[in-house]
Amino acid sequence: MLTRLIAVLVAAASAAYLAVGLYGLFKAADMASFLALAAHAYGRAFDQADWLRHWRTGSGLAVVAGLLGLASGIGMFSRRPWAFILWSSLMTVLFTIYLVSYFLGPAAYAFEVVEPAEVFLLALLAVVA
Repeated sequence: MLTRLIAVLVAAASAAYLAVGLYGLFKAADMASFLALAAHAYGRAFDQADWLRHWRTGSGLAVVAGLLGLASGIGMFSRRPWAFILWSSLMTVLFTIYLVSYFLGPAAYAFEVVEPAEVFLLALLAVVA
């Protein structure tokens, strides 16, 4: 019973992450146009193409992670052994990406900044998985 509850939570969280990623991909151009307009109003420079590239990369990562997590949650619910391997692999890869981003700091925009709480949460999920 606990395994199925965890599976539902994994699938729900992954579906939400997938939805956020898809929204980010489909609305990226609108957001970039608005940010360019706002930056112009405040007299600041804004590279719309660079921002779009960063935003779409992050959103694409969210879509891939959401799809893999959703597949893992459905597999967990069906009690497939590969689902737990997929989930733990996904959490480990995401933790590694966040850890590299945290220490190397390649963030060019505020939405790319990794907070210590995010690193801790993903480390916890990777260890528990």
